[in-house]
Amino acid sequence: MSTPPPYLDDAQIERLAELLEQRAVPFKGFNLEALDGFLSALVVSPSLVPPSEWEPLVWGGKPPRWDSIEEAMDVQQLLMGHWNMCAARSQHGEDELPDHLAPLMWLPEDPELTGEEALHEDELDVGSDWALGFFEGVALREASGKLWLGRVFLTV
Repeated sequence: MSTPPPYLDDAQIERLAELLEQRAVPFKGFNLEALDGFLSALVVSPSLVPPSEWEPLVWGGKPPRWDSIEEAMDVQQLLMGHWNMCAARSQHGEDELPDHLAPLMWLPEDPELTGEEALHEDELDVGSDWALGFFEGVALREASGKLWLGRVFLTV
């Protein structure tokens, strides 16, 4: 297996999003935003969670069957590249995050819409899937997660 990229480019993010929509979301797995929150929690967890433990959750319980070993390896590269991106984000200093490390959250294309085109308040759930994914990641190490979350909220 080759070395995963340090972060995903736009085409890789799009490919991962499509895979998740097709092979994870229908089985109660994660969409891209939830995956970003999930991996963000895992990279800052006080204890390591191995991929063999977290990957099945991404897909809704068990990984899909891939058409070939090459496809399975490509999916692994995308997941680990996303992991690397989340890790780089968590280790980034206090400077403004570069675009390639920004959290992957759905945002409305034009939040200034008015009239019939306006988004209803309940349609504007910016960050809710990310937060759900984050808390799913914390739940994998619930005991240490509670201690860790307590420290996070005390420093905010």
